[in-house]
Amino acid sequence: MHEEAIYKVAIIGGGPKGLYGLERLMAQIVHQQIQTPVQIYIFNKTPHFGSGEVYRPDQPNYLLMNYINEKINMWSEDLPKPIVPQPLPYSKWLEKNYPEYPENIYTGYSSRGLVGKYLQDGFHEIKLHKPSHIQIFTHPAEVIDVEQSGDFYTLTGEYSDGSKINVNRVNQLLLTTGHGSVNAHKVSIDNYTDFVYPVEERLSHIEEGSQVLIKGMGLTFIDCALALTEGRGGLFQIVDEARFKYMPSGEEPKSLLAYSKSGIPMFPRNGSGGDSKKLLFFSDLKLEELSEKKSLDFERDLMPLIIAEIKYNYYKVLFKQYNYKASEPMSVEALNYEIDCFHDHHSELEKFSVNQLFDPLEEHSHNAMVDYLKMTVEEALKGEKKSPMAAAAATWRKLSQTINDLYCFGGFHPASHEQFVSQYHGKFNRIAYGPPVENVKKIIALADAGIVSFSHSYQPEIVFSKDEECWIIVNNEGETAEAYYHIDARIPKIDLEKSASRLYKSLLNHGIARPYVNQSDDGTSFAPGCIDLDKQGRPIGVKNQVAYRITLAGTPTEGLTYDNDTLSRTRNDFVTDWARRVVDDIRTNTKTSTYAVAT
Repeated sequence: MHEEAIYKVAIIGGGPKGLYGLERLMAQIVHQQIQTPVQIYIFNKTPHFGSGEVYRPDQPNYLLMNYINEKINMWSEDLPKPIVPQPLPYSKWLEKNYPEYPENIYTGYSSRGLVGKYLQDGFHEIKLHKPSHIQIFTHPAEVIDVEQSGDFYTLTGEYSDGSKINVNRVNQLLLTTGHGSVNAHKVSIDNYTDFVYPVEERLSHIEEGSQVLIKGMGLTFIDCALALTEGRGGLFQIVDEARFKYMPSGEEPKSLLAYSKSGIPMFPRNGSGGDSKKLLFFSDLKLEELSEKKSLDFERDLMPLIIAEIKYNYYKVLFKQYNYKASEPMSVEALNYEIDCFHDHHSELEKFSVNQLFDPLEEHSHNAMVDYLKMTVEEALKGEKKSPMAAAAATWRKLSQTINDLYCFGGFHPASHEQFVSQYHGKFNRIAYGPPVENVKKIIALADAGIVSFSHSYQPEIVFSKDEECWIIVNNEGETAEAYYHIDARIPKIDLEKSASRLYKSLLNHGIARPYVNQSDDGTSFAPGCIDLDKQGRPIGVKNQVAYRITLAGTPTEGLTYDNDTLSRTRNDFVTDWARRVVDDIRTNTKTSTYAVAT
């Protein structure tokens, strides 16, 4: 069969979002009874197709998800149905394949590697049940160039050994490339590590007994700390429900000095859900009013309502604990009135402030940090139904989809957009999307063992001493420490200016895409670092043209969309419409060109 008679699709990025796109495309092809021969080329930098790097199955079991089992489902619940006979959600897949899994099979947190096995199993099932006229080719290669010729694209991929592959006459592209592989501003020093995954490979050079500086105090910091301790043979013994004790192996570093911009760790969670009632202050009427505004100011238009939602969730639990009968507040003023009345009856209780979540430390000392972590563990173990603080921390998870809807495609004024990204995004992630409580108990145990140190956690001064060949870190009290190794334990962000991959540089250089700039009528502008897209996720080029045959999904859309770092199938779902458009295009090409019908 001539190459011209075959419809070609390329999926660049073989992780979960690419898998979701493949699943929807196959469902549409079968449902609409497409008989045209289709070749699907899937590119991924490594051989971990289906799972991608983040969920690759060969990771250690101590690297846990922060997304509970029952929320994981690689199969769409919308029509058309998946092509596989048993599209099991993750928890059901666990029941079938891992009957020995602990009792909390629905509300527990699995290892990322086990979730990767689920995703790869789903990928295998799709390939197994695909129609015979559909071919799927997998290439463990990085796409480094995309050239356009009319309605077709030519892709150039590069394997790890430097050899190249070219795929010609590609009709449709889906780009789901995930996070960048390195952080911006790389430092060309041997004892600096710019990215921690895969941990067993990237951290193997860290010597036992050494002092290590770790930038970032989020989920990646925890993975890094566990890789250098539990991953080297150390053991955690259960003391009681809230405490572990660390038993060192002797192969771990002497100390891990953690620091970050905020100097505050994430609030943990235990998997138990709270009240699922819809939002109170973001009513349908209020959302309609907000959506009609051309350029929202986050602090003026949204933050007062967000604070009210957080306070409402906090006091709803506290009122119940004290059998206080409060009227359902219909306004922020009414809520504050009920809170004042409650504290008139219970003046011994401290009035809640959102600063207890956003800025909980009066001092940034090691002991204050450990005390704070112990408090968060205690509250997380109570759960959202019994802990006012845990309920307050969970509020953003209920709000995030609503905020995303208002934020997307320049919904915020440029100045507010920049402020949200730089000041609020991290705060809300820290309180709402924290690690499983088990992992925070481990960090506390490492701190108690003298291995993890928070003595320099808040915005220290750091310099590299060429004479001593080490990093010197100075905290706000003028106390100095030295570390031979420095690890950047943060997930890289999309940034076209500072750290664009060769693929995105290619799209920019060929004029297929351009950087997105949020601009307002008053002349204010903000460039979040992503590619400019239309509302279907398709790039807009330098001549204002839309690349109708290219679609981005997941992390590459961050900046124009919000909160894509999730396994959710519904959050910023560009792949479902993409699959439908591809099938429509196949039909059009079959009628108007030389595409053959498979026999």
